Amino acid sequence: APDTTVIDANPAACAMAGLTLEQLRGKAATDPCWAFVDDQGAPLPLEKYPVARVLASGESVQDLVIGFRRPDRSRPLWVLADAYPLTGADGRIEQVVVTFADITERRDAAQQLQATLEAIPDLLFDIDRDGIFHAFHSPRRELLYELHQAREKLLKISPEAEETAQVNTAYMNLIRMWGDI
Repeated sequence: APDTTVIDANPAACAMAGLTLEQLRGKAATDPCWAFVDDQGAPLPLEKYPVARVLASGESVQDLVIGFRRPDRSRPLWVLADAYPLTGADGRIEQVVVTFADITERRDAAQQLQATLEAIPDLLFDIDRDGIFHAFHSPRRELLYELHQAREKLLKISPEAEETAQVNTAYMNLIRMWGDI
């Protein structure tokens, strides 16, 4: 409703909120049960809530990532929120429909992958089955210099070897990609 009270909710929304439909109905956006947080875990100001943004602008809100703190959970439930205005014949907003998709597992997996990559002490290369170099990751920039020294040593030892040509190509791709970082 335009006064931000919940009129209806599906079972998935109730489960995400940790409340029954009866408990959700009539709750306003200002209700303390809505403990939304931003990407950094800081409390989300009321004016940034999906329903408040739609009411303020009259425009839809899409793909808003927010965390939802619940008393029964130690960590926030992360959702992808969309909100849409429903207008009457006069063009005024009569209701706002808000949808939430639970992305907690996806967010946790992405954070775990990032932590893993940051924990790698050396270079990690993404090379496909055909031996084509696509990407790399290294938390230590000085490794590029070490790679350069290893390449130079290989060129002195075996300048005509096929492996040397492959290493040289990979190295040049690495240099180009490093410049794009």
